[in-house]
This record gives sequence, C-alpha cells and structure tokens, in this order.
Amino acid sequence: MNKPPRTTRYSTFAVLILIAAGTANAQAPSNGVAKTKGLMIGAHVNGSTIASAEQDNSASDKERASGGGGGVIVGWGFTKWLMVYAGADVAKVKIRGGTGVDTDNEQPDYTLVHGDIGARFSFPSPNHGFVPYLNAAVTRRSASTNLENQDVSVFGNGVSVGGGSQYFFTPRWALDAGVQFSPGKLGKAKVDGVKYDLKKLGQDPDNVNSVRINVGMKFYPHIRMK
Repeated sequence: MNKPPRTTRYSTFAVLILIAAGTANAQAPSNGVAKTKGLMIGAHVNGSTIASAEQDNSASDKERASGGGGGVIVGWGFTKWLMVYAGADVAKVKIRGGTGVDTDNEQPDYTLVHGDIGARFSFPSPNHGFVPYLNAAVTRRSASTNLENQDVSVFGNGVSVGGGSQYFFTPRWALDAGVQFSPGKLGKAKVDGVKYDLKKLGQDPDNVNSVRINVGMKFYPHIRMK
C-alpha cells in the first residue's frame, strides 16, 4: 500500500492534536487561561508543498513536490488580538519545473526556505483555551541545491496568508497547528554567488504556489504581566 503524502500526514496529525485538545478542554475549562499579549516564542515541524500554478495537462507536471522540515517564530502581542511576528521555515523537497531551473533529468533534493514578517489576528475567548487566528505576511522564498557541481538557487518576494488555532493548556504554553499559503514568482537566481534576473535573461518565470502545514509549541513568558 502506498504511503500518503507527507503534507497529508502532517495535516492529519494537526487535526488529531486539536481534537485531543478539544476533548481535554471540554473536560477541564480553562477559565481564561489563554493569554496572547506580550512576547511569544515558538518552534514547529512543517510539511511543505510547492508547485507551478501554470501547469499543463501532462501527468508529470501535475505532481506536487513535497517534503518536511521545521521552523521558528518570534512575535510581540500589542494586544490580545494583534501580534506582529517574524519567522522562518526550512524544508527538504524535490521540485519539478516552474522555478526557472531545469530539473527534468536529475530532480535533486532542494532546500525550500520561507522567511516571514507579518501580523497575526487572534480571537481569544474567556471561556476556553482555544484561540483561532488569521495572519498575513510579507514573505521571501528561496529554493536552493547543488546542480552539476554548482550552487544554484532561485528566490523571490511575495505574500503569505493563513490561519490556524492555538490551544493553551497553561497560561504560558500552547499547542499550535496552522496552514500558510504563499503565491508568487521566483524571479531571481543565483549561481555560485552570481545573481541573475530571469526576466532580463529572456525568461518568464511561472507563478509558484507553496503551502506549509505547521504543528508545534508556543511559549508566552508573560514578563511583568499578571
């Protein structure tokens, strides 16, 4: 029997975590344990998928490349509803086309990196520990590998939108499961340290969509807070 894709396994894991947290929450109300104001530090594992948004009808082009990795995030909640944050995710994936690099023959492993600076909008409740949220960020993406003994990477700036939910099992610690969607083009390239603009080289890079599913922990130290 074939194994399900990694991103499917991560999403299933995230759903199971939230269901378990919800069961515990129903048995033991938090009485306002969720506190999202102030410093936040987090770490997570992720499942990442990336593919060209301009695929043709061939079966190979419809295959989505995926892989796993991890990430970190740090933020500051100005209020319990609004937080600004910076974060980074790294994953190992195999990419087939759509990035400006021809990988039809070798299909090497790529390092896919997302760097985010954004805002998170949380919706806490005084009656339970679940805190759903939405977020938007400016994102820099890159995919890099060693191809024919050369260090090759493609990169570009774009945006990310997403959402998820935290479950506070203490005032300082929360489980977090979320998903991020990042569209845009990887219009720049670097080969052995030399940068290139793909449009100036006569290429028109495809739009490339990436999806990240993150599952991890968040820590709120609540320094000088009651």
